[in-house]
Amino acid sequence: EMCIRDRLMSVRVFVKGDGLKGGQAGQNLHFEILLRDSNGKPAKISNQGVSIFIEGPVETVPTWDIHVGKIVVEYKPLKAGLYKIHITLNNKKVLAKPLEVNISDPPPQLTDSSEEKTEKNEPIAEPKTEPPKITVDPTDEKKKQKKTSKYNQKRVKRRTEEKSRFT
Repeated sequence: EMCIRDRLMSVRVFVKGDGLKGGQAGQNLHFEILLRDSNGKPAKISNQGVSIFIEGPVETVPTWDIHVGKIVVEYKPLKAGLYKIHITLNNKKVLAKPLEVNISDPPPQLTDSSEEKTEKNEPIAEPKTEPPKITVDPTDEKKKQKKTSKYNQKRVKRRTEEKSRFT
């Protein structure tokens, strides 16, 4: 918040707002210019008496709305960098030098759009499925082994007999 007093206009000027602290490129930023007379009451100014110019890395055109005792200013810097805000009221510079505002790049966005996301931009978890449980009766397993070993024994015996016939 700043206070500028202009004796010729007999108006005190206060400039305040988050839009003077900085922000991100592509974001709408706001600040207010408060006008008070010598008694501290809101002062009037005509639209023709207001000039706000913003210089920076790219052209940024501010818009403003004038109320009794207050000018609400909005601007949208499109590129990161240093911006200088010049304010003129009734053809008089409000500040000896412009207000400087640093604008940063917005945070990087996730570019992988192939994954579905939740409202909080988190990947949707696949439902957990457990492999089917197989229960094996140990007595059945032993019977199978016995049958297999008996079969193998018979097979080996047959082969041995066949070999001995040919030799």
